[in-house]
Amino acid sequence: HSPAALPLVREARRLVRDGAVASLDGLYFSTAALDDARARIGAAVVARGSLKLSDIRDLLGSTRKYVVPIMARRDADGVARRRGDELSQRRAGWQR
Repeated sequence: HSPAALPLVREARRLVRDGAVASLDGLYFSTAALDDARARIGAAVVARGSLKLSDIRDLLGSTRKYVVPIMARRDADGVARRRGDELSQRRAGWQR
């Protein structure tokens, strides 16, 4: 990090520590935005059985860059199963 960026890096780390922000694959998301994405994706997965990455991208009005880390986190949490570009419900309680 450049010396000029150090205050921003410190602030980002503080926000993560305080729980206001989450870092996924080097990208920062507000926890409120992640909670909203979790609920919206969860409802769609329960309704449809599975979603493709492009479905999630369209649902959130986002890009692949941001959707992939969200999908990976849900898989790592054991709530969803990611296989390539598809996400399906692994167990009940998706929206946790």
